[in-house]
Parts: sequence; structure tokens; C-alpha cells
Amino acid sequence: MSNIISLEHYLMSKKPPTPNERRQFERLAFESKMQLFSGTTAWTCEIIDISLKGVLFSKPQDWPGEIKDIYRLSISLASSPSIGMSIEIAHIDDDTIGAKWNKIDVGSFSRLKRLLELNTIDRNRILKEISFL
Repeated sequence: MSNIISLEHYLMSKKPPTPNERRQFERLAFESKMQLFSGTTAWTCEIIDISLKGVLFSKPQDWPGEIKDIYRLSISLASSPSIGMSIEIAHIDDDTIGAKWNKIDVGSFSRLKRLLELNTIDRNRILKEISFL
């Protein structure tokens, strides 16, 4: 059994969100370094905010990416193993990049969930958001 969670797998049985339901995931301001990987190239970026659904981070100077490109992301955590995931670029601004995750291993998902639980006032909100996945 694979320990990769596919976002498509979770969404297959869900109906599409209505316009009023689009922002189902609370963003958590989270300043941290991350690594963005494409093949043998890597960039160090700053995370601006993170959620169970995606991440907003600083745009590297020499980054050639485009919307819908797939990258590997790694977030180093001081007291536990890193969080790694495959992401798809959702939007690009002058200084920032927004991405949604499309694959994440079970261990990384657990660490992401715990990170969000520890840094939010309402831990029950995180459990509610998981039901939207």
C-alpha cells in the first residue's frame, strides 16, 4: 500500500465547491525557509503562509516557472523531519508564488497537520478542514 496521498483521490467523491465555499482552508502566517526543486535545480524560498491545501512563498530571482508547473517542495522543521510534497503552481505575482499540493506522503501530511494545529487558536478548525479534502 502506498503512503502517497493523491488530492484527486480525495476529491473524486466530492462535489465541486460553490463560489461561497471556495476559501475552505485557513491560511496560517508561517515564516520559514523552504526548498523548491525541479530536476537537479533547487531554490531557497521564504514561506509567507501555509494551509492544508497549499502554500504561498517568495519568488526566487532566477525562477523560470509557469502556472500549472509541478515542483517538489521541502520544508525543514527544527524539531522533526521535514515536510515534503509535490506542488502545482496556481498563481504567480511579482514577488510571490502560490501553489497547491497534489501529492504528499502520510508522514509529511501528519507533520503539516500537527504544525497547523500547534499554530492556530482553533484546533477543531483544522479537523473540519480535513473533511473538505
